Formats: sequence, structure tokens, C-alpha cells
Amino acid sequence: MLSEKTISACTGFGSLIVNDGKLRTTGFEFQAIYHGSAGKKFTYDLDLNLSHFKSVLKEMADPGYLQESGPARSYVGGEIGEFWVIKTDGIFQNQGEVDQWNKCHGYTDENGDWRAMQNLAKPGDIRFIDQNGDGKLDSNDKVKVGSGVPKVVLGLNVNLAYGPFDLVANFYGNFGVKRYNYTKYQLQRMDQVFNYGKDALNAWTPENRDTNVPRAVQGDPNKNGRVSDRFVENGDYLTLNNLQIGYNLPANICKKLKIGSARIYVAGTRLFTITGYDGYDPSTGSTYNNTDDTSFMGVDYAIYPLSRTYMIGVKFGF
Repeated sequence: MLSEKTISACTGFGSLIVNDGKLRTTGFEFQAIYHGSAGKKFTYDLDLNLSHFKSVLKEMADPGYLQESGPARSYVGGEIGEFWVIKTDGIFQNQGEVDQWNKCHGYTDENGDWRAMQNLAKPGDIRFIDQNGDGKLDSNDKVKVGSGVPKVVLGLNVNLAYGPFDLVANFYGNFGVKRYNYTKYQLQRMDQVFNYGKDALNAWTPENRDTNVPRAVQGDPNKNGRVSDRFVENGDYLTLNNLQIGYNLPANICKKLKIGSARIYVAGTRLFTITGYDGYDPSTGSTYNNTDDTSFMGVDYAIYPLSRTYMIGVKFGF
């Protein structure tokens, strides 16, 4: 058996001045290449690439700078792509649970009156967690639940050849990443009168309590659709991005056809994806654009999924 292997790695960092501030990006890239053969007919090439990077907002003209849009939060000292959301604790199953919750969670106003934290909640609504204990639900109760930027990006190229046959495959994946499924929010919100997703059929009712979909109520008085961990999902995935299988015509046949070479192949793109993500496609949902034209990684803003394609081809050489 003949073999050859190459391993390389590099690290780097850089700083960028942006909007009167400084953004620092650090990361590394690792590549391993292996060329081998078994016998006279079988050869193979394996190329593995791993990369990681993170960007941290190091400085701003305003040291207390804080920007939020949906689940994304940017602040001095924080990484770009962080998700900050309100935590949930299930669904109220009856009015007694609602009353007990609001008896224990709220605050006393300046007039000495008790203000329940979820005073508009009813059975079937989401129970939200007051993280700082001030009896109110606001941005101060959000907690960091991950990032839309993957910790590791993987690429794997496989090239196999056996006699006249060859196979080329490319795998691509993201790991250590979260997705904010804004599409799920749109399909489950049920606060207005228009079409929703099939999950709406599983909405909470007194007869259907074993569900994580809150009740259907116009206007959403309890704000069940607010930014919360309901819509944060594991965005890890591995996809077979490209696959091509070919056959090279023997030289004697090519000679009879008066051509130098000929290859017949079948190919496909995005043939399968391994993921636990509940949205259409974890490889989309990379950015979210709000009204201020700022972008955030990892928000699946109802982006149309990438399509699967199949091809058959013939390549001639003269």
C-alpha cells in the first residue's frame, strides 16, 4: 500500500474598526489530507478541514452600548451572534396554577398595590421566568442560551477510484450552534386571523393538555410569542453537499469513437442532512435583517430551504 499524508494548522486574529468601535476576530483552521491506495486499482484521497472563529465587540464609543433585535444581543465584551432570551417553564394547566403563580410573582407599585407579573395569563398560556426577581418581565430577564455562530465548521472531501469507476463526495457541517426558529414563531403565533402551520392543530385546550403549543387566542394577551427559549433549537447538522459517481470509458472504446476520453456520471446535491433542527433547513437561517439593516447570525427568518438536485452528464476529451 502506498500512502501520503499532509497535516496543517493555522491560527489568526484581527481587529476591525466598525461604527466607532473595535471588533476582534480570532480563530483557527486545521486541515488533514491523506492519499492512499490498496492494490493496483483502488486509490483514495481524504481531505478534512476544521475551522473555528469568534468575533468579540471589544470597544465602543459608548462603554454601555447594548443593542437588541429579536434574540440577538450585541454589547461591549460580548461575542457577535449571542442569543439572549427569556426562559419558559411550561404551560399553565388550570386557573389555580395561574392564580398561585401571580400571587408569588409580581411587585408592589408606588401606591402599595400588587401588580401580578402575568396578570393577563389564562390556562393554556406560557409560564415565563423572572430571572432577576424584580417581579417584571423585560429585557433584564433574558439569559444567554448559545450563539448563532458555530463553534466548529467541518468540511470533508472524499475521492475514490477503482479501475474505471470514481466517486467524489463532499460533506459539510456546523457544530456547537443554535438556531432561532423564527419560522416556527410565525407558524405558531395564532394571535391574528390568518393561516398557520399544522402545529396549530396541537394547540392547548382543556381536552389537549399534553402539548407544548400554547392556546390559540387572538391578540396574544400573555405575549406567548415573545422572544424566549421556545424557539431556540440545536442547529448542528451534517449534510452530504455533493455526490458524483462516474465511469471512464476504456481507451479502446474511446479510440473507436475517435475521442481522447469520455466519462459518464450521475450527481446529486444536498442528498441528505443529519440534524435535530425542526425547521426547514439548518444550513439556511444564517442572518436576520431587521428594520435597521443590521444582521445577526443564526435566525431562521422564514428563509426558503435549499433545493435538492440530480444530474446526469457526459464529459468528452479530444
